[in-house]
Amino acid sequence: MSKFAGYAWGTIVHPAATFRRLAEEKRIGQGWAAVLLVGVLYSVVCAIAAINGIEPVTEPILPISKESYYFWRVFFGPPVFIGAWYLFTYLNLLLGRAFVEREHFKTY
Repeated sequence: MSKFAGYAWGTIVHPAATFRRLAEEKRIGQGWAAVLLVGVLYSVVCAIAAINGIEPVTEPILPISKESYYFWRVFFGPPVFIGAWYLFTYLNLLLGRAFVEREHFKTY
């Protein structure tokens, strides 16, 4: 966890050097930690909103009542973050492959 904290602090203090170190990182644990941290923090905020009875400002896209919207967001938030992470990773790989044909998704 201290390595993750170092990366998190480094992105604020020395972003260029930190992103160079992250690019050389072979393990994906740091990425998982960041995505899961964002997902958990989002779920905590949604839980607070659900407890306080806050309703969404706009009409929900899914057929969920406004009263229970944030309750369900507690459970749907982390899987959506993980799915978006995979989607954007794959899109970045495809864009990179359009310019350089060396890398493959299975490499990672």
